[in-house]
Amino acid sequence: MEKTEGRLLVHADLLALEAADKINPFPGKRRDAVLYVTGEPCLMCLGAALTFFLGEIYYGHVASRLYCTVISRWR
Repeated sequence: MEKTEGRLLVHADLLALEAADKINPFPGKRRDAVLYVTGEPCLMCLGAALTFFLGEIYYGHVASRLYCTVISRWR
């Protein structure tokens, strides 16, 4: 498990994106990348995933609040 002491905004989605960036730091090559998460990403994590140029995001649980579902329809 990664130490997250001293970090204010730590979500598993962001840790996964940071780990992937260490493996493949070239944005153009990430369009084939897919992020699988249990719950619908929050707006912060969705923004990070869009900035990261991910190809797709799959999640199992839809939250009842405004999250990724509505925003991802813009794309």
